[in-house]
Amino acid sequence: GHGTSVSGIVLANSGLGVTGVYPGASPTYIERAFNDQCRPAFTSDIIDALDRCIEKGAKIISLSLGRFSSDNITRDAFLDAFESSGALIVAAVGNHGEEPNNPSRPFYPASYDGVIGVSAIDNNSIRPEFSAYNDDVDIAAPGVGITTTNINDVYRRVSGTSMATPHVSGVALALWNVFPECSNRQIREALLKSA
Repeated sequence: GHGTSVSGIVLANSGLGVTGVYPGASPTYIERAFNDQCRPAFTSDIIDALDRCIEKGAKIISLSLGRFSSDNITRDAFLDAFESSGALIVAAVGNHGEEPNNPSRPFYPASYDGVIGVSAIDNNSIRPEFSAYNDDVDIAAPGVGITTTNINDVYRRVSGTSMATPHVSGVALALWNVFPECSNRQIREALLKSA
């Protein structure tokens, strides 16, 4: 489902229907922070997945998930992952842009310091109504009608900031592979200045 589609945007190398941003990139670690019914995770599940990525040496941590609530433990975990482990963290800013009460409210982890917050745009570089917008949006990427992989060896078209996020992560991965001597801060700056 969701994870398969998000992964396909970066990694797909089918030669038939879909080619990802950085096809076949290796090594790749995929950690799940949702339960078997794809229900939202507890804060501890997200932190555990973050820790497992860091333990495996992940340089880029891409999160197509989020929540409106924040807490100090999670904030500190993400800041520490950026500051201490040298990981680049990229996260979706949410699909609440059409919400009448507050379409610009913060969405976590995208709203944390050190995390690149990703909004969606369509093929005309226009933000779709569903895509959230606030001061924590650092960059926008394709997130409307994206053809990608799905379970059972089929493809599907999907939209959302979850689909925009792996585009940014894939470009960051390609950039870091060309310039492996760069730090996470340098890769982050290069992405944000060139977008």
